[in-house]
Amino acid sequence: MLKAIFFGVPQIYYNHDALTGALSGRCLALFAYLALTNQPQDRGILADLLWSEIGEQQARQNLRYVLYDLRKIVGDYLIVTRNTIAFDRQKAHWIDANIFADYLATKETVAEPALLQDLLRLYQDEFLAGLVIQNAPGFEEWLTQQRHIFRQQATGALLRLSNLYLSQGEYSAGLVVTQRLLQLEPWQEEAHRNQMCLLVFSGQRLAALHQYAICQQVLQAEFGVEPEAATTALYQAIETGKLTPPARPAHNVKTPTQVNWDAIPPTAPLYGRTEEMARLHHWLADPQRRLVGLFGLTGQGKSALAAELVAQLMETATDHTDAHTGANRMEVLLWSSLHTFRTLPQLLQEWLTQLTKLRNSSAIHVQIPKEAAFQPPLDEPQETVETLLQRLLTELRRRPVLLVVDSGEMIYGATGPLTEYQPGWGAFDELLRRLADNEHRSCLLLISRITPTVWEALARRSSAVRTLALTGLSADASVALLQAGGRTVTAPLRTLAEQCVGHPQSLVTMRDLLDSFGIDLLTEPTLAGSALRILQAQFARLAPIEQSILHQVTLLLTSPTAATLWQQIPHTVTLVAYLEALHTLQRQHWLLPSHAGAPLLLSPLVRRFLEQSSPHTPSQKSSAVVKPQPDDGGQARLPRPLALDDERLRHLEGQKRRKAEVAPSLYAPRSVPGSDVRAY
Repeated sequence: MLKAIFFGVPQIYYNHDALTGALSGRCLALFAYLALTNQPQDRGILADLLWSEIGEQQARQNLRYVLYDLRKIVGDYLIVTRNTIAFDRQKAHWIDANIFADYLATKETVAEPALLQDLLRLYQDEFLAGLVIQNAPGFEEWLTQQRHIFRQQATGALLRLSNLYLSQGEYSAGLVVTQRLLQLEPWQEEAHRNQMCLLVFSGQRLAALHQYAICQQVLQAEFGVEPEAATTALYQAIETGKLTPPARPAHNVKTPTQVNWDAIPPTAPLYGRTEEMARLHHWLADPQRRLVGLFGLTGQGKSALAAELVAQLMETATDHTDAHTGANRMEVLLWSSLHTFRTLPQLLQEWLTQLTKLRNSSAIHVQIPKEAAFQPPLDEPQETVETLLQRLLTELRRRPVLLVVDSGEMIYGATGPLTEYQPGWGAFDELLRRLADNEHRSCLLLISRITPTVWEALARRSSAVRTLALTGLSADASVALLQAGGRTVTAPLRTLAEQCVGHPQSLVTMRDLLDSFGIDLLTEPTLAGSALRILQAQFARLAPIEQSILHQVTLLLTSPTAATLWQQIPHTVTLVAYLEALHTLQRQHWLLPSHAGAPLLLSPLVRRFLEQSSPHTPSQKSSAVVKPQPDDGGQARLPRPLALDDERLRHLEGQKRRKAEVAPSLYAPRSVPGSDVRAY
């Protein structure tokens, strides 16, 4: 995504890579002009704008040179024809000046202090501060005009925000706003009057009288005039003690949260999730947290934990506390399961429809139904993803919204490798980036068996992103779950709990079977229920190298590091392919997260599943490599090598040669018995 900051010293980024050094002078001027205009620009007008003091032919030739440089940097965002040039607004982009102007033009923004405050944070300094284009009077005139327009918009917004804070009794916040306004326009008398009132109502009567003296000095120095009659009358009222603070409005009563109850799965008693629940509550109560991920293998109780979290948030929804200090700061909660949506535009459109419908409605007071309501497939929206994302961010700035996305793994489809999004979900990473990087008051809770690739990068560079990887229950919680219904804790019951390795879904299945068959028949160390079938289906979608890694870790007596396991892998694959496989297994939670040099660990659930599905028994485990088995002809054979195209293989081998000097023992080539292929 292209991101442009035009308020202050210009800063341009593409996918978080800075382009500011490459864009300068007339190249930057042309880009800014195109980005702020909403229509294609004639080449002749652009040439005259930037080179009005030379001949038309030379000006057009100079424009071609600058356009050539600009297209090398941001060519995907330009629509160039023989006669016109335009900025492509359909491509994913974020430009502070456009957002500032567009949102200030809406009635909703003008009336809401939080939205105004968010937008005013964008206006850090004048438009394109420090940019000077020599011998281009046309561009300088346009630049001066734009700076004046944006300054007027900013001062007008500050004045409106000051009035709102004054009327709502938010005197401390109002003082900060009026001080900033007076820095921009020291002669603004209405701002001086607001400042005087805010000071008096804050108990600072002498400071309010001094503010009038400051106003007098500024007006006399700038224009040689005295303050207006209204300003003088306010001063006299303060001096005589006739101005008293009005009664504070009741603004601490929290509006009940609006919820789409019909989409939320029913809740069930939780066991052993106290710490995880407290962590989620803490994150959601923090306005700085914009993305929260709840990840883990199937059957770990992710959706159940989230549903109980929602129920607890609703219990505090009527708590009469400030939204930023109470347990629930959210005003709207929307739960969406990706089983219902075929594409990202459908999901975005549904959110916008619900938020628009709830905006002016009263809170929804409906009991949680026993079963989530079925929703028919939605029509594909006509708007572009970029338009839908911008509209969504507008809604999320308006008031705090919790967006819960369940079954996030559905973006990878029901079949095929779990490495690429299915059609219609290609912009899902962009949604996550926008929510993490943009100022808003809301949060998205993503529930998924697979961690999106972009999530890790966002979490590393942004404190707005938090991740909770859900693992199995403790031994005591497992026993408590099986004990539900009045069962006595016995040794066989504890053994059964151990056999389920803390897996909630298997424990629930076993608990149900206890009622029908008793404890005597349930003695095999097995996973049970739909969780086992889902794990088998997920395992079948792993690449051969990924399956081999998991089986190899299971067979070894001690947990290997990535380096030691590399020496054990019998496949003829490159080191890069091997490391990519490890990363994929960690994203899909087959391997537990680990840092460099740490052992590769399997969760008890994964180890039990692999032991259950592997032809090897625990007694056959070894710390050595699995030996090639003889085929029918008596010749030793290796597992089938993974295919790599020649071009990629040459590229990867070149990488290994360059890295060999850094870690020769790890990157050294090794021969594979029975083959002339060298593995790296």
